[in-house]
Parts: sequence; structure tokens; C-alpha cells
Amino acid sequence: MRRLLIITTLDFEREPNQRVQVLASLLRPDFDEVVAVYRVQRDPQGPAGDTIGVLTQRTSRDERDGIVRVAVDPLWNAPRGRDLRYIGFIKEPMDIGGLAWGVLRHAPGPFDVAIAEGPTEGAAAHLLRALGRVERIVYDDFDWVPGWHRRRFRVKALSWLERWAIAGSDRVVSTGQYLALLRRVQTGRSPVWIPNGTPRRLRPDESEISTKDGGDSEPILLYTGNLHLPYSGLDAVIAAMPAIRSRAPGTRLIVVGSGSEPDLAAIHGAITKAHVAGAVELVGRVQRDEVDQYLRRATIGMAMFPPSRLRRFAFPYKVIEYMGAGLSVVGTECSETARIIRSHGIGETVPFEPEAIAGGVSRLLGDTRRRREIAERGYAAAEGYLWERIGDRYREVIHSLQA
Repeated sequence: MRRLLIITTLDFEREPNQRVQVLASLLRPDFDEVVAVYRVQRDPQGPAGDTIGVLTQRTSRDERDGIVRVAVDPLWNAPRGRDLRYIGFIKEPMDIGGLAWGVLRHAPGPFDVAIAEGPTEGAAAHLLRALGRVERIVYDDFDWVPGWHRRRFRVKALSWLERWAIAGSDRVVSTGQYLALLRRVQTGRSPVWIPNGTPRRLRPDESEISTKDGGDSEPILLYTGNLHLPYSGLDAVIAAMPAIRSRAPGTRLIVVGSGSEPDLAAIHGAITKAHVAGAVELVGRVQRDEVDQYLRRATIGMAMFPPSRLRRFAFPYKVIEYMGAGLSVVGTECSETARIIRSHGIGETVPFEPEAIAGGVSRLLGDTRRRREIAERGYAAAEGYLWERIGDRYREVIHSLQA
């Protein structure tokens, strides 16, 4: 019996349509059983409930769509939006032990391959291999995980754990080429580059192409995804809107995605400061088919991320989705985002500064012919990022292990 184990700290139920869920579905036909063990997100339950929650470990098992799902609520699992501050470093050992225990309790028997999506997950996979429960490990290197944290000790500890987990894995798969280069420098390993993908290509009809070209409507800038400001860079995009609208009157910014109350308050503050309340629309989180409708209407996709180490190495889904919908893209220079834009010739890469952002957007809005050429290049390039093709490349990695 051939069995695949997927280990992730991403909530399999509450954070849908991510790389890990897609890989589980794509690889399901290649195995007799696929088990996904994941850490759940806890909601705040008040001081007493939160205290009991972080001191209690719970696990459960469910099976849907041919995938066994083992949910783990480990010790020290803080509710969403709560910071454990200086003792937060306890969280990683608790996650490692909790994920491994979830497998031991709910998925008996050995696994041929484990895909570990990050350093905590990698450590859990190595622990399970030491216990004889996993034969081969594929480290799915989707992000520079220490970049999500600010405290120096935790960053150093996670950096060490990340390098250790990568060095001991049988194969390493990096989503970005910058990230793959970082791993070669850090560990001497040569990761296989397998990027994130898109479920489909959204080629518009002629009327929609006319809209994108500014035929009968105002130009639309689109941002999709997480609204967390250290991640999204929306504050700089909003600050650029007055300059953009002075050069291309009527331009609007549509923001599709969800964020915390502090993030939303900061975004509203940026809108007020820039005096562009009538030009920015915050849609909130919507269903997948509704996102497609916004992609079809938009003129330019915005991927302006703050130039942090985290964002420099990240391979953003949104850029591939923009490209597949024929949008021109404006992204932050010196990043994986910029590499994608330049390699496919699909837009502008600029510094993370409002005036530079306005310049990049204005150059694209002022050149209809260039945008049409970008759209055609984007449609063609997006074929290589379809999830079916990404799945084939991942399948080759796993088959090479089994061979």
C-alpha cells in the first residue's frame, strides 16, 4: 500500500485553495492513501477560554474527497490575532510534537513519502522518520519562514531549524528561484524549482478587452489577497493614487481580500490621508468565481510588497493570476515578483515608493498597445503555471524518490 503524508501548519479547512490543498488533490491518484495533518486556527474565546485552549491539546480525524484530514490543536496554539510575545518560541516545539502526535494517533502505519511545508513541519517529519513512520521526506520550501517573525531569538531559532530540516530531507522543492538560490548558499542543496500555479487561464472576450484598454470605462487597478500592511504594501499604493489620478483621471483601485481590524483601520487611515475615498473600493473576501470577475474587469494588477526579506523571496499567487487574466502587473523591484514580471515581460518593476508606483502605473495606462502585447504574453506564459502541469513536475520528484 502506497501512502503519502502531507504536514502543514496551514489550516486545511479555513485557508482554502492554497498550494498544499491543491497538491494533495493532484497527487491523490498516485497513492492508495493521502493523509494531511494540519494545525487548526483557534478563534478567541475570552481570557478563560483562551487560557484553557493554549494548555490543552486536541486532535481529530475526518475523511473527505479521498483525503484523510487530521486536525491538530496543539499546546500553546494561540487564538488568531493574539501574540504570545516573549514566550512565543515555545510554540514551535509544541507544534512539532503536536503534528507528530496527530499522525501517530490517527494515521497508523508507515508512509512512503512525507511532504513537509516548512521548518516546523520538516522537524515533525524527521521525528516521524526517526520513529520508523516515514521513509522519505520532501521539503516543500514555500517561504522564508523566519521573516514572519520580529523577535531576534525566534528568527535565529527558526532559521537554524529551517536549514537543518532542508539539509536532512531527501528532496527540496522551492517555489521561487530566489529562494532556491538562498538554499544553495545556506545548505549546499540544489532545490528543484516548482512554482505556485493557477487553476485556469482567463482570456477575456473582445468586449472585456475593450474595457481593459479603457474603452468605455475608467481604468481599474486591482489588488487581491491578504490585506496585512507589512505584507500587502497597500499603504504605498493608496499614497500613489493622487499622482496616478492626476495623470489618468478616473483611475480606481479595487481591493479584494480580508484583513484584521487593525489592518483595515490603517488602510482607511491611508485612504483618508490621501483624500481618495471615492477612488478606492474595499470589497472584502469573496468566493473564487467572484475574484475571476474582478480579474476580468481590471486593467493593471498591483503586487507592490514592502522590500523585506520575507517578501523578496515569496512567490505570490496573485502575479500568476494577474498574468493568466491578461493584466499588466506593477511589482516591487529586487524580488521574486520582479523576476517573474521581467522574465515574462508582463509589466513594470519599481521601487516601493508612491511616486515610483505612480510612474509605473502611468506608463502602462498610457500605452494601450503595450498592454495588449503584455496580455498576449501573459496568456501564453500562464500555460506553464497551470496546476495540472505543476502537479506533473511534483509527481516527477516523488517518482524519482521511489525509484
